[in-house]
Order: sequence, then C-alpha cells, then structure tokens
Amino acid sequence: MPIKKMPDGTYKVDVSLGFDQLTNKRKRTTRRGIKTLKEAKEIERELLNKYANNENITGVKTSVIINEYLEYSSVNDKPNSHLKKENVFKNYIIPFFGNMKINEITSVHARKFKESLINLYISNNYKRYIISMTSSFLNYAVKYNYINKNPFKQIDNFKKKKLKCNIGL
Repeated sequence: MPIKKMPDGTYKVDVSLGFDQLTNKRKRTTRRGIKTLKEAKEIERELLNKYANNENITGVKTSVIINEYLEYSSVNDKPNSHLKKENVFKNYIIPFFGNMKINEITSVHARKFKESLINLYISNNYKRYIISMTSSFLNYAVKYNYINKNPFKQIDNFKKKKLKCNIGL
C-alpha cells in the first residue's frame, strides 16, 4: 500500500516508479511526515503525474553521467583527444559538478562555473574548450532523458582575442 499511517500519526507516501533502464533496479520515491490523508493522496497523485510526464523526480549524480559519457565518447574519439577530454573532466568539471545531482544543475550553476574559470591562468581557448565539453556532456544527458534541457545553452562562451597585426610599410 503506497500510503501508510505511521505510529506518530503522520502519513508516509511510497510510490513505485517502475524500473531503471540502466541498473534494472526498482525506482521508488518516498515522502514522510505528511499530516493528513488528503495531503498524502494529493502528493501521491502529484508524484505519479510527474513520472507520467517524464519529469525527473530523483536525480542521478553527475559523476555517474560523466563516466557514462566518457565511455560513450571513447568509441568515437581518437586516443589523444579522449585523454585530453578525460583530463578536462577530472581537473575542472568533476570537482565543480561531481557531487551534484544532474537535475539540480541550473543556469545559475553554469554561470558560477564560468566565473570560476575566469580566475584560472589558462587561455581563453582552453576555457572555451572546457565550457564546450561541459555543454556536450549535458547534451548527452538531455539525449538520454536524464534532464529536460541543457543549462549551458544560455551561457555565453569566452570571447576570442583578436590579434592585432602591425604591418609596416
């Protein structure tokens, strides 16, 4: 039974959301501490509607999706390119986003990530590469329905510095 009365008088809603395609484990979500049965039924209906509309209720850690993305991209990348990509994720992206759940990343986090790159002593070309790798992995997450939209789509990338040539005549 998905709604259960607890000994302290509150209600617990336990909803089964089917099975995870990756791990073949049952997906469940639980809400506790609900005061009335009417509220509990409303929350149960809301959770089932979110799942039916394919909205993310529970998120997967970003580091898990990054590892999955790196395995996916290793097939198409040359070895040196893949090594460079792994280093970018290991040194810049995982330290910033690794402990977050994928569905918690917003455009505000994307902006803060970009601002954190500003203080680093690396070229703007490399900063643009880091932003594009982050956006690429989030596009992968959108493609495989971990998130609904890529928050990095709204972030401007670093500008290219134009070289000035003084040609003396």
